[in-house]
Amino acid sequence: MAIEKESTYDYEVVGDESTLTKGYGVQVRRTDTFTEDGVEISNAIHRHVIYPHMDWSSEPTKIKSVCDALFTAEIIKKYLADRKALDGWEPNESGLGQNEVLDEAEGD
Repeated sequence: MAIEKESTYDYEVVGDESTLTKGYGVQVRRTDTFTEDGVEISNAIHRHVIYPHMDWSSEPTKIKSVCDALFTAEIIKKYLADRKALDGWEPNESGLGQNEVLDEAEGD
C-alpha cells in the first residue's frame, strides 16, 4: 500500500517577440498525481511562468529545450533593454545581475 507520486509537465508559449515587454514567456503547468495501489487518490496542479531573463536550468529537459530555443542571447538582451527603457526595471529574480546576464547574452 505505497503511495506514489508522478509529475508531468505541459507548457504554453505566451506572447511572441513583438510582445517582449508585455508578457513573452513560457507558462509551465506541473501536474502531480498521487496513486495508491495503482489507483489515483489525488492530484495537484502548479503553474509558473518563465520569462527571458530568468534561470530555467533547473526545469525538466522538455521545458529547458523550449526555453533554450525561444530565449536566445539576442532575445534576452532585447528583453532587458526594452524593460529598462520602458520603466527602468532590471532583473533580480534570476540571481544574476543585469551585467552578468548581458555578458552571457553577448557571449563574453
